Amino acid sequence: MLKNDNKMNINQSLLSFAQKDLTLSLKSEEYRLIEKTLHRLESGLNRKWKKAIEEIIPFGSYSRNTLLPRKYDPVTDIDLLVVITKKYRLKYLRNTPMFFRKMLLNHLNALYPNETVREDFPAVRLELDFLIFDIVPALFEYGGKPTKKIYSIPNHDLKWEPISRENLKKEIAEKNKEFGNNIVRYIIRLCKHFNAAWQYPFKSFSLENKILRSSFSSDANLYDTFVNILSQINTNSGDISGEISRILKEINYHKNNSSSFNNEETQLNNLIKLLPGLQPNWVGFPNTSKYWKSKNEEARDGMHIITRYFDADGNMKYNTEY
Repeated sequence: MLKNDNKMNINQSLLSFAQKDLTLSLKSEEYRLIEKTLHRLESGLNRKWKKAIEEIIPFGSYSRNTLLPRKYDPVTDIDLLVVITKKYRLKYLRNTPMFFRKMLLNHLNALYPNETVREDFPAVRLELDFLIFDIVPALFEYGGKPTKKIYSIPNHDLKWEPISRENLKKEIAEKNKEFGNNIVRYIIRLCKHFNAAWQYPFKSFSLENKILRSSFSSDANLYDTFVNILSQINTNSGDISGEISRILKEINYHKNNSSSFNNEETQLNNLIKLLPGLQPNWVGFPNTSKYWKSKNEEARDGMHIITRYFDADGNMKYNTEY
């Protein structure tokens, strides 16, 4: 977070924000809670449907390390592939992907009778009070190494459609290497926080794709790159496009006019409109999610009581009661 200092360096502040605040640390309580919940979910599914499941694979932003802490993206979710065994697949060969999704829906309802479980094409969505899982039935098609494996998931024609879960992850790694300093992943995190702040004009996967297909400059710093990339993707942001353009125009004017009054402060104030988490003492989005409606609130994961609270520095904490 930024401190109230007239000599602040906006680029360094953005870098720190992307590196620290927008990164889901492996040592954080939130990460440990996700891992515990994921383990319980996997164990429960394997127990209920043990003859049918080959493996359960996290994919999406969680596997690409672009998932934000919920403090900065309150409706983020975890994507899972539930890979059906070859034996079970052959047994029900004539059944459509919807058959397997229905089976998955039934098992999740049995595991979490007090939680919201619903179809959300192509997934089954499990909505816990503090976390959302999008769970997709899948078939392993071919491939050896994890980066080469191809799976099929349900498509809109109610048929199996091949996907490579590693493609986007590989593209991010390659573009990061090309431009260095982890700048592509930092831009993704900044843009995902912007997306949450502006009520999700983009779907998460679509946003990451648009960023990867935008033009990066090898000699630009993070601040210049963020403004540039956001300007490029803003053409597809719908009703908010005009307001975002106005803010970006104001930022660029003051970036290019060092003699303007309160230049750096004005840039910062406009940047905070795009990235509100840059504010000092930021404690998260108020009332933007049905999962957390107050600073201190209890939630359930089906088996435990979890209390979320903020410490004196505005950091999100969890306490689990068994």
